[in-house]
Amino acid sequence: MTARAWRWTDADRELARTMADPTDLLVSSLRGNSVTPYEGATGGTLTQLTDVPATGAYDATAADLDGDGVRDLVVADSTGGQVGVFRGTCR
Repeated sequence: MTARAWRWTDADRELARTMADPTDLLVSSLRGNSVTPYEGATGGTLTQLTDVPATGAYDATAADLDGDGVRDLVVADSTGGQVGVFRGTCR
């Protein structure tokens, strides 16, 4: 299997408010049908957090969609032509 990076999305600023670290990373997996968040630390280490199941996950970003001060996860679905929204619940 060959891994390819189709597009980089700079979500650091968005995730920083949710995860309290400007070095976090979101990885969407079309084949894995998921989005995996990684929490970054000083020195460049990343800790994998819990996968978010998302069928056909082609791209992902984080933004506060409902104005509650908590970032939500937005995922583009390449198979169904839809956008999935996962509401953030952490403060």
